[in-house]
Amino acid sequence: LSKVFTNLPLVPDKPIDIGVQKFCEACALCARHCPSNSIPNGERTDEAWNEQNVPGMLKWPARAMKCLDWWVKNCNHCSICIRICPWNKPNDRLHKFVRLFAEYNILPKLVIYFDQLLGYGKQVKQIHYAQNPEVELISPEE
Repeated sequence: LSKVFTNLPLVPDKPIDIGVQKFCEACALCARHCPSNSIPNGERTDEAWNEQNVPGMLKWPARAMKCLDWWVKNCNHCSICIRICPWNKPNDRLHKFVRLFAEYNILPKLVIYFDQLLGYGKQVKQIHYAQNPEVELISPEE
């Protein structure tokens, strides 16, 4: 969902398998709940669908501009993919235990079921940014 650009010299190393890939293959909640269909559901690909994707890396490439267009047309942020992801939870004992199951690919569907049963990922009522009392609007002249 994001990129980090740096000129810091980095030493290439091998990826560490913590179970995320297998978990995502079994889950796909983000793709199924994306209102703009910006996240693909299915097999990973090494194709780049637009200039935001790097070709040659096996992944689920996101359609970032399609996502941004949805945000703009709805005058609100979405973040459903981040909110609904069972992997993206607090770092407490319960969630560390659940990630252990995912790391060893044990019962991913059960983990997803309990994640939803506990109410994670539920959409809260959004308000337009201009109606939010915590937002300070800045005029174009400033």
